[in-house]
Amino acid sequence: MKYLSALLFILLVVSTEILPGQYYDTGQDPASLKWLQIKTSHFNIIYPEKYGSGGELYARSLEDAYSKLLAIFPERKFRIPVIIHNYTIQSNGYVAWAPKRMELYPSPEQNSIPLSPEKQLAIHELAHVFQMSSLHQGFTKILSVCLGEQISGIVAALLPAWFLEGDAVFAESALSESGRGRSPAFQKQLKALALEKDGLYKYDKILNGSYRDYVPDHYRFGYQMVTWALIKYKPDIWNNVLNYTAQSPVTGNPVNMSLRMSSGLTKKKLYRETFDTLTKIWTKELSTNGSAPYSAVNPVKKDTYTNYYSPVATGTDSIVAIRTSLSSPPAIVLIVPSKGKEKKMLTAGQIYPFDLSYGHGKIVWVETESDPRWENRSYSVIRLLDISNGRVKRLTHKTRYLSVTISPDGKTIAAAENSAENINRLVTIDAATGAITGSVPSPDNVSMQRPRWAADGKKIVMIFLNNEGEGIMTYSPGKRKWEILSAAGRDDLQSAVLRNDSLWFVSSHSGTDNVYLKTHDGKVTRITHSRFGCSDLSQTGNKLIFSDYTSSGNDICLVSDIESNGSNNDKTFSESLLINRLAVNQDQKSDTCKKSTQLSPIKNGSIFSISTAGCPFMPILPGSNPIRHQFGQVLQQ
Repeated sequence: MKYLSALLFILLVVSTEILPGQYYDTGQDPASLKWLQIKTSHFNIIYPEKYGSGGELYARSLEDAYSKLLAIFPERKFRIPVIIHNYTIQSNGYVAWAPKRMELYPSPEQNSIPLSPEKQLAIHELAHVFQMSSLHQGFTKILSVCLGEQISGIVAALLPAWFLEGDAVFAESALSESGRGRSPAFQKQLKALALEKDGLYKYDKILNGSYRDYVPDHYRFGYQMVTWALIKYKPDIWNNVLNYTAQSPVTGNPVNMSLRMSSGLTKKKLYRETFDTLTKIWTKELSTNGSAPYSAVNPVKKDTYTNYYSPVATGTDSIVAIRTSLSSPPAIVLIVPSKGKEKKMLTAGQIYPFDLSYGHGKIVWVETESDPRWENRSYSVIRLLDISNGRVKRLTHKTRYLSVTISPDGKTIAAAENSAENINRLVTIDAATGAITGSVPSPDNVSMQRPRWAADGKKIVMIFLNNEGEGIMTYSPGKRKWEILSAAGRDDLQSAVLRNDSLWFVSSHSGTDNVYLKTHDGKVTRITHSRFGCSDLSQTGNKLIFSDYTSSGNDICLVSDIESNGSNNDKTFSESLLINRLAVNQDQKSDTCKKSTQLSPIKNGSIFSISTAGCPFMPILPGSNPIRHQFGQVLQQ
């Protein structure tokens, strides 16, 4: 035994295996960073010094989210570290246990909903913290005396991912002015499968995915199941699931047992009931509102799921687009509509967003590049393809350009830039050399999405996002002038095209993403009547090019820029969005209800404290009674 012990000790010393101190680690930030900390009632926000006021913004957003989430979850006492990684170009976040923490990646999203990222991230990720904290009770709490925090993570494995993420998506939708649950684009994949296929897949397939067929992710179907259960059954049905799972994890399937007690359903039965109901709602809505068929100009897909993104005309009979499929990486392809043929031009790198711009024989886009040393630092660089010779070159290095557009004459590139300090700028770049020719900060530091040069090359039109939602604005480089074309609101705007005094844009105003025209007199007309939703708008001559979603993926379609059957009599919300069937009362506050937020520095200057006292944001979650929409319209269940 003595020799065996010595041998084991030597093996341990010379072993090259790394024993991580954390179960889940996304990587390291640059070693040169200096960090600050803000302490609030429930959070320790840790962020790089150069992020500046962004740390204070998230401190306030998280405390505000805590107050709002008390309307859904029982109050939990906790203090959790929140680490902000602002040197990546990701827009994401996650919550991990053992050790418990929240990590946020706050860069602006190019395909965002009309909700500021700090609000969405704060509510969504904090909902996960409430879920995990809810497991610290009963038998699980007893086990934690010996096993520590990791026992909550182990017990959480008994909860399906669709519940954890669906519940968080419900929270961000119910407790904010927007959220993915209010976006028609968030449910279009499920809707298309339900109406164009022989119904949705069986529960096991949608739970486990498929290598052959496209299966919407667990965020999408999980949100629908969570919300439908709140509408049909008890407002505390999911809190009961969390409580029962924490108290009786040894039952093996506590979610099913809790659901049986609350609703008489299992997970599979709830799935079937949810989507049987939604299929009826979607069928009725489509029959009432109608739709127009659009012929695809891309090659026939032959029952394969293929998406075409960002189609742009490069000639009288040629279109370039980004093609994705389940079996191959994203590629830039050339399509000849008259011949029904397609040719792959190149396989793209880590391209995001799926967004191309064309001008005078050149195509530009952005690709993500990782830092070779630090996982939590990444860049977004510009690449340019010269169609005449097929050559691709990287124009920029170690930049943070989130989306780009090239002028009609092919000489100037405009890019939406977000710095690590969260400063948003519109940058102009020489397309031949990559040299910066101009840089201007966005008004009030609003984030910019999908800039596009106007047809005459004198203005740049783009979507902007602020606290009020999404709007459309332009910048004139020659005059150095910003102009608002469409005020910020809660309609989800996806892309915009400007020619003369006419503005075409994609909006969710009708309950489905469609193309709209706004003329110089302010009149707005709907141009398309898509069945499931349009995206990626561009223009050539008197034709609009767009991607139209089907159950087999996006098709490339064309339509006249002024359709005779245009309409401006749209509803302001969709009955098929389940969140519209829940009433949320934000005004019922007692006389003693007060809310105050104070920010004061502590002596060492590197730590701040925030104290917030407020009243919970209380939604009304009715059962089988008529359900009141948040804007006062009454819907029948």
